[in-house]
Amino acid sequence: MHATLEQIIQRVPEWRGKPYEASLLGGGLTNQNYRVEVDGAFYVVRICGHDTELLGINRRHEYECNLIAAEAGVAPRVVAFFPDLGSLVTQYVDSVKRPASEIGTRENIERVVRSVRALHGARTFPSQWSPFRMIEGYAQTASRLGCPIPYDGEVLSADLRHIEQVLYRDAAPQAVPCHNDLLNDNFLDDGSMRIIDYEYAAMGDPYFDLANFSSHHRLTDEQDVWLLEAYARRADAADMRRLQLMKLVSDVREAMWGVVQIRLSKLNFDYEPYAREWFGRYQVKRASMNRAWLRAND
Repeated sequence: MHATLEQIIQRVPEWRGKPYEASLLGGGLTNQNYRVEVDGAFYVVRICGHDTELLGINRRHEYECNLIAAEAGVAPRVVAFFPDLGSLVTQYVDSVKRPASEIGTRENIERVVRSVRALHGARTFPSQWSPFRMIEGYAQTASRLGCPIPYDGEVLSADLRHIEQVLYRDAAPQAVPCHNDLLNDNFLDDGSMRIIDYEYAAMGDPYFDLANFSSHHRLTDEQDVWLLEAYARRADAADMRRLQLMKLVSDVREAMWGVVQIRLSKLNFDYEPYAREWFGRYQVKRASMNRAWLRAND
């Protein structure tokens, strides 16, 4: 069921029958989000996109992860959740959105890492997540829906299998609570770096979060060093290799997400060039990558 804003507002017991003011918040590529004022306080009400389960989103898990992240001081407080609507209501954070050019300073990278480390140290999230399995799922969905994929699927699958073997040749790292979607729109600066939107949050590889943040913000090699030094207290060759390989995976995940959205989304956004852009980023990184990082026995 897809609800209207009015239906969701009337479901919140404390708001029922009260006057309110609402305005659409920009930035979302999956859902519509509104800032709602009731009794002088501000909230965010989400109206979910269509068929988002095909994007790998579990709304109850999103809600539970948001609760846990709020406990850790990272996410906004949850006000209400309506499982039948998939709609989440959270506290509005009066904040500044830092553009990528600002968030990439050493000081701000360190502030981001403090929030990411707090999230990674939170109590256990309710599900497991792998970017490799997510990409495989997107490929199957894209095939079923007839979505155009601007890349050779067999070549891509073979490349990803190899990268996964290189990353986890000994063993997978201990899973921690991860956000898995650290694009710029999901950071709010209210004195600390708050992280919003827990649609893909789950237990996973912490280096995917770091790589995802780096890739979305187009961090340079020097900025990647700052990122690793802030997170791991070092930036040795093994850490850098892991980060750079995960950036390849992050780019493919984003591209395949865009491919599936070509058929799923009802929003006024052109997902085909979005997917092509992210495949292009992957190709550029792949072509310029240190070949030693791609050898399983190094």
